[in-house]
Amino acid sequence: MKQLLILIILYSVNNKKGISNVTLRELLWFDKTDESAQNNRRVNIRKLKLLLEKLDGVELVKESTYWALKFTHAYCDYIDVCNWIDKVKNKEPITAENINDLPLNLLSGQLLPYVQTDWLDSFKSDYTNSVLDMAINLSKQEYIKGNNELLIQIANSMFAHDKTDEYALILKCNTLYKQGRTSLAKTTFDTFCNEYKAMLNTNYTKTFNEIINCQL
Repeated sequence: MKQLLILIILYSVNNKKGISNVTLRELLWFDKTDESAQNNRRVNIRKLKLLLEKLDGVELVKESTYWALKFTHAYCDYIDVCNWIDKVKNKEPITAENINDLPLNLLSGQLLPYVQTDWLDSFKSDYTNSVLDMAINLSKQEYIKGNNELLIQIANSMFAHDKTDEYALILKCNTLYKQGRTSLAKTTFDTFCNEYKAMLNTNYTKTFNEIINCQL
């Protein structure tokens, strides 16, 4: 039932339609007969509906053969981040008025880190790539370029998804160096090099001086 809920949320957000009975069968009950798969789906959908009825502002609906979750005023952190990803992708500017709404704390979290299943891998990969792209775009916005602490937060968010991301390294080291925090910038660089070696089994080729002189 947990995987069923996750699938319906992910498909509802990503394709706006939800998930079909056929896809549910392929992902959750592929090892069962048609009759058994249908019974399993009915039972778990019924249980899920009963649970969701206790929440205010979210409803499980079926349109044709697609199951979807409709959120009205209930909060879902995944939807919040995806909405901001779309806003930044569409060049919506970050200003003093809306900066506090930007979910930087959520950007530092990976998608469902404690759920491990094959069908989730592509969603995790797409989510990570979207967050990294969003972070790069954010770092180039006029309001944020002048805020060193925000730039460091953005770099840290990128590292949370990819410890070997070179853009995050350049962004954080450059920002720290401009602040006069050279020792911390060097520590950041050394940590990156160690992670790079451990994960990719090869040495990082650029020097600290090259990094702090890189133009973003």
